[in-house]
Amino acid sequence: MRKDRKDLGGKRALVVGGSGGIGRGVSLMLAEEGASVVVHGGHDEARLEETRALCARTAEQVDGFLCPFDQREVFLREVASRLPFDIVVWCAGPVEYVGLGQASLEVWERMVRGNLVLPGAVVGMVAGLMAERGHGRIVLFGGPGSDALRGYTSITPYAAAKAGLGVLAKSVAVVYGSSNVACNVICPGVVFTEYTSREERERWRKVPEARIASSEEVVDLVRYLVKMPTPLVNGAVISADKGLRL
Repeated sequence: MRKDRKDLGGKRALVVGGSGGIGRGVSLMLAEEGASVVVHGGHDEARLEETRALCARTAEQVDGFLCPFDQREVFLREVASRLPFDIVVWCAGPVEYVGLGQASLEVWERMVRGNLVLPGAVVGMVAGLMAERGHGRIVLFGGPGSDALRGYTSITPYAAAKAGLGVLAKSVAVVYGSSNVACNVICPGVVFTEYTSREERERWRKVPEARIASSEEVVDLVRYLVKMPTPLVNGAVISADKGLRL
């Protein structure tokens, strides 16, 4: 274990969607900062094990579990069995590019379950325990442009669910802020990761390179929010899109 960076030594962190993409960067950052890390992955066991192995080089302890969001009761049991947590970062966010008129009930249910129902259930599970312990940092990931209410042509169910995270974060701030618990939402713009498909890259090909954020830049913002000594920033919905208007 590295000895030069242990600012989060003694803290337990859960990273949902932490096995790949921005989530992997968050998992590795928390490990480097000295936290004990629980990494959640959705489907890819090899990717999860690789991330756990990388985290184990620096983390105090590393645990992980694989569970898709359609197994919601199993997912919530897995989280509950590992309580308590000092830090929770929700990086996962299933998205389906479906117009409003084409979105079926099943699409709505999948988007709301993965982007609002389960984050809400987990935050409700951990926030009170954090308050009892006198410390907690929660970071949720919104969608592009979900720092404000706006209309969308192709991702309405996803965007509607992500917009609800702002209410969730502000509610945590109101109820638990006085107990040193902070909850904030980061809304990235265009960030290319190994999950970005060729079709998605083509969709964003006209975006100026200066407007595209790196995973490392987003991870650094998470780093700041989880390491705040006091809940100065609390209930905020933070645009992290380099000024890009989608």
